[in-house]
Amino acid sequence: MNNMNILRITSAVVSVVILSCTGAAAQTMNSAYFLDHYNLGHLINPAQCSADEVSTYFGLALGNSNVLAQTNLGPSSLFFPVDGELVFGLDKRVSASDFLDKFKPINQARAGINMSILNLGTRVGKSGFLTFDFGPRSMENVSAPKSLFEIMKLGVKDGNSYSISDFSLWSSNYAECAVGYSMKFGNKLRAGIRVKALVGLALAEMNISNITVQMDKEKGKVYASGNGMFGISTPFVTLSKTGDKYDFPNFELGEFGLAGFGFGVDIGAIWTPVENLDVDLAVQDIGGIRWNRNISGLMEYKNKELSTEKDVTLDDLLEFKGSECGRTSVGLPTTIRVGAKYRMPFYQNLSARVLGTFVTGQYCSYSDIRVGATITPIKNISATVNYGYTPFGSTMGAALNFNLGFLNFFLGADSVVNPLTSDYIPINPVSITVTTGLIIQIKIKNKNK
Repeated sequence: MNNMNILRITSAVVSVVILSCTGAAAQTMNSAYFLDHYNLGHLINPAQCSADEVSTYFGLALGNSNVLAQTNLGPSSLFFPVDGELVFGLDKRVSASDFLDKFKPINQARAGINMSILNLGTRVGKSGFLTFDFGPRSMENVSAPKSLFEIMKLGVKDGNSYSISDFSLWSSNYAECAVGYSMKFGNKLRAGIRVKALVGLALAEMNISNITVQMDKEKGKVYASGNGMFGISTPFVTLSKTGDKYDFPNFELGEFGLAGFGFGVDIGAIWTPVENLDVDLAVQDIGGIRWNRNISGLMEYKNKELSTEKDVTLDDLLEFKGSECGRTSVGLPTTIRVGAKYRMPFYQNLSARVLGTFVTGQYCSYSDIRVGATITPIKNISATVNYGYTPFGSTMGAALNFNLGFLNFFLGADSVVNPLTSDYIPINPVSITVTTGLIIQIKIKNKNK
């Protein structure tokens, strides 16, 4: 096949699959749940608050940064050492069996960024805690069937037929402004809520229901049929047309503006049924965004004849006609977290913890279950190591939290181990969330305690 033509059309998809994924979803690092004295615990469960001795904290620009990358296809399945160099699997020097045998029926990838431009928190009254957070969020998701890579590698010849279905791309980008409050109810229950205003920046989605490509041996011709849709909600870009057909993917820069508005809610609770045991429950991102779609296209064609003088590329298959634009509502991927912490009676600074994270959404669904241990030998330092299992494979996470007077610094990752090939390529599927942050905190004796 003409690999350069294919790569030109699919570079966005392939690069995402290679490097990471897209759900992500952006998310808060799950390993942070296992830390003690973590000032931004309300991002995991809105019922959480800072340590008793912290009266107020704030973070500016460096307060909290999360980067997520996950895929169920290891990078070693895509790159191969050939003649002393590393080449992509579509290279003719890589056999079809070596390249295609490592693909799964559905290959998924997720990526996300969740950053805080401003974080504020302060105590209110006897047991209340008020928080404010502002920052951008970005979530991307790709789902590609094995048949997509088969047609790119093998081409259409000798009567081969392909059916490409369940191929989707999704990218959601917005700014989040959240106000939260938590308080105690008696001695055993603490509950919290965060209300979020969402400003849409850009939404892009493409969903290919089915594309079939088949060669008629008798006629020596190749025919294709396709069904799908795509939509873009952002004034930043426009897409040129030839007649009523979009010149996909020839984008042009548009004008500055907002693409949508929405709201979201987080709710959570922490229950202490017996001494040393805390049970957590949180439901996050209940809500959605109303997007103003400025580009909309439909793909509906049957038995379209393709040229037999060149290889079939996605240029030939992705044929979208303009359709009516309007507003569309897209729900946020909702996250449910269930956890428990047990402090050892013989040493209160050592605890065992378990956390289950379950995300469900139109383009983003996954789960993450972790068990781990946390040690806080002194109030200034907390460290955790945990082991987890996700649809992208098993993983090991670790995190550190330092409280150095008026500074709180934290660093961690939900995945810290991935075997490498001799060419230093990760073998296993990638599943990692990295978090770092710097908070300025004011420690004042709580007179109302």
